[in-house]
Amino acid sequence: MMDAVLVQQILTDVPDYVERCHYLESLKNRLEALLSPHVVAAFSAQSLGTSATLVDCVFSIHTSHI
Repeated sequence: MMDAVLVQQILTDVPDYVERCHYLESLKNRLEALLSPHVVAAFSAQSLGTSATLVDCVFSIHTSHI
């Protein structure tokens, strides 16, 4: 986690920082969209382990600081 904070501090000085943040957010949204059908399938199959893993992935996508 400390590395992520350091990288974020370094990147704030990059001229296109805001554009990079928007691009990263769009990639996060695309990744979440790709995972979503798998999450629904895991819930439908009542696969607890798979469901938990995929839900953790979705939460970690949007809780990252970069």
